[in-house]
Amino acid sequence: MVSLKSHPNKAITGFDYIEHRGLFYNKYRYRARLHLNGLNRVYYAKTFLDYMKVIHRTLSKTATGSKMNLELTSIDMDSIERFINWRNANTSSKNKLAMIRIEANIAAVFSNDLQLLKTLEKIAPGIGSVDYTETDESIPHGTKYYVNKPKHPYRVYLKSKRIDDKWKESMNRFIDRYKATDTVIVPSQSFKIWLDPNKTTKTWYWNDYYCSSHYYIDFDDESTDTLFALMFGDMISKRFKLEKRPDTVTV
Repeated sequence: MVSLKSHPNKAITGFDYIEHRGLFYNKYRYRARLHLNGLNRVYYAKTFLDYMKVIHRTLSKTATGSKMNLELTSIDMDSIERFINWRNANTSSKNKLAMIRIEANIAAVFSNDLQLLKTLEKIAPGIGSVDYTETDESIPHGTKYYVNKPKHPYRVYLKSKRIDDKWKESMNRFIDRYKATDTVIVPSQSFKIWLDPNKTTKTWYWNDYYCSSHYYIDFDDESTDTLFALMFGDMISKRFKLEKRPDTVTV
């Protein structure tokens, strides 16, 4: 899920991106992402020696000049050793100052200590790049009034934004996951049609990859707002409490 918004004042704040969402994993305010070749093979290596064994074993099975051989021989081992040492020092159960999630050659590092995350820049100077993201939970909650009591008390509107099939698949899975459960999630009718991968209405084809700001989801439990923000916080444009309009008393 892409959930990034460029920060307009990076020179002042030091952040590359702001995410309008709840805390990462309900716990962490900041995320740093280290881009470095070879990180995809770190997961099962508890020590740098373990890592070296994996690389040498894999190299012995590859042909010189092959794509994998070139990938492995291009790894900067000094940087990988520094990363493993950093990981072991800051994510152990005894000293859990950060959490790391690795996807391909990107390590997403979550923490509430921004200065700690800044030390990632020392791991691969001149080779790896690091970007920083701060969460922003300040999207205000407004109130919408209706003549009759709304079926559901909470609503989240989405942003007008270009997306891809993976995002739509993720949204469909999210909605389907809570069908027939106590967690009520109801997409607006137009949003539901737009998400349908089997729709045949030709008038929809031109904007298949553009989410509209008119789309929304309704729900019953306020905690669902947090759940939705964790998954799709970058796509939230407005939040509302839906209520029956207060009766006007005339004297």
